Amino acid sequence: MVLTAHLFWYKVELLLYLERLSYLVVIHTLDRERKYKNKPNLGGEAEQSAGLLSSLSFLSSYPSFW
Repeated sequence: MVLTAHLFWYKVELLLYLERLSYLVVIHTLDRERKYKNKPNLGGEAEQSAGLLSSLSFLSSYPSFW
């Protein structure tokens, strides 16, 4: 029973860590898009960041523990 409780809290901590990490990645990506907004598209950065945001959308399905 103690092992189950520890595994549950490790899972909760892992989900919190992933949620914070996803927020940092999204903030960094949006800041990067804002910075390069007026520059010509070199190497498809807009498409890459849009793909990154869509790949992180699955994290929004997790409930927020805050």
